[in-house]
Amino acid sequence: MVFPTPWYNSLKFNNVQVLFSIVLANISGVHRLNAIENFTKDPLVSHLLSLPGKIEDSTFKDRLLKLGAYGAILLQEGAAVGYNPQKKGAPCYHPLLCYCSEMKLLINS
Repeated sequence: MVFPTPWYNSLKFNNVQVLFSIVLANISGVHRLNAIENFTKDPLVSHLLSLPGKIEDSTFKDRLLKLGAYGAILLQEGAAVGYNPQKKGAPCYHPLLCYCSEMKLLINS
């Protein structure tokens, strides 16, 4: 091989590790993706997050794009076709209630 190119598997890091590394970096004052990549090289950070190696900036970009507004539009989580006289057949969000019957409390709505 004339030019050895390292290959990185972006699936060896789960979403929790990626998001926690972003949170820890922001708490530490690191705000750029390439600086967060260098931040994850630190032995203490890699030990705290159980990282097998550094996280590439492309991994951050891919995961954040999947979690952004584009990903929410694709999933339409919680939306179903319901009654809406102005927009018939459009997805709408139905209110969900969480009720504890033993204590007779409404926990979340």
